[in-house]
Amino acid sequence: MIRFLILLFCLLPWCTCMGQATSFQLDERGLITYSEVVNVEGLNADQLVENVLDFFENNHQNRKRGKMRYRKIETPEAGLTYAGSFILYKKSLGKVPEGKVSYHITFEAKDSRYRYIIRQFHFIPYKRNRYGRFVPVRGQPLPLESYLPQQENTWSRNFTFIDSRIEHITQKLKEQVQEIPIASEDKEIVKLSNDW
Repeated sequence: MIRFLILLFCLLPWCTCMGQATSFQLDERGLITYSEVVNVEGLNADQLVENVLDFFENNHQNRKRGKMRYRKIETPEAGLTYAGSFILYKKSLGKVPEGKVSYHITFEAKDSRYRYIIRQFHFIPYKRNRYGRFVPVRGQPLPLESYLPQQENTWSRNFTFIDSRIEHITQKLKEQVQEIPIASEDKEIVKLSNDW
């Protein structure tokens, strides 16, 4: 009886963790969308746009590998739109890439508030080529929404990782955008005379 109770207490946390699924925000078209309107006191629209441009410029390239993280794209929508991506890894001892998740971030600013929208998620699976390197599979990338029916079984860990990664990106974006610029002090210019 004691062994049964110990086994039950050991399996109970595992069963509750496996039952939890990440719930994504879906827009009216059924697409995964992260968006938020944030109020910021003391910053006008120009300062907010300058801060977000600094964010994308500072995070433009991966410093370790030299690969592009964000690239600016032109859209008919208002605001700044950048395309970004990150690698999704399989659960294994080594870092084995399962594929790449790409997305678009749209940023719009008004005085004392801004809005970001992260959407258009796509998944590009990777496979090992004949040289032993992992490369993208040829073909059209699939929308991430097509993997939602698999959220309870095979893709639960992937969706949890994607959700935490997007939360990390939005937190860094908020920190950078809400920085108040330091006013530069005008230094007094001292003229030296030749008469000494």
